[in-house]
Amino acid sequence: MLANRSYSRFNAILFLTLLALFAIPPLFIYEKKAPSELFAAVPLHFVLVRLFFSAIYEEAFYRVYLPAATANFLVYATAPKRQVAEIVAELGALFLFAFAHRYLGFGAVLYAAVAHCILRWIFRLLKKKSLAFALIFALHAANNLIVYFLSTPLLPKV
Repeated sequence: MLANRSYSRFNAILFLTLLALFAIPPLFIYEKKAPSELFAAVPLHFVLVRLFFSAIYEEAFYRVYLPAATANFLVYATAPKRQVAEIVAELGALFLFAFAHRYLGFGAVLYAAVAHCILRWIFRLLKKKSLAFALIFALHAANNLIVYFLSTPLLPKV
């Protein structure tokens, strides 16, 4: 994590820009659909690539970048104790990740919240961050595939 003295106005602007572009918009997208409906009439290879890249994006943004950047921003902007900033940052990332999945229904929001807690715990637990990222990405990608295939009918409707 960045030390407070190395944090700059540029870092604050970058954080707020990324928050506005990537974390806030999913909160306002709402059209409840099952995962299989999201990819109706889409070739399977495209679905697999999308599930793969969404796992990378969500892990990099919600699990790695957002908690650290939020804590750094809070310390820079409001100067609370570091521990308080980290707790607020963890809860903020949890909220944003969980509610980004509300288009799948309330159950998915709860599921995403639990998954976020587990994956974030794994990331914080492991000392080697490259290994931690690879592991949480693999778990997230596997989860996306399982959820997709469990929600997709095996036989086409006649």
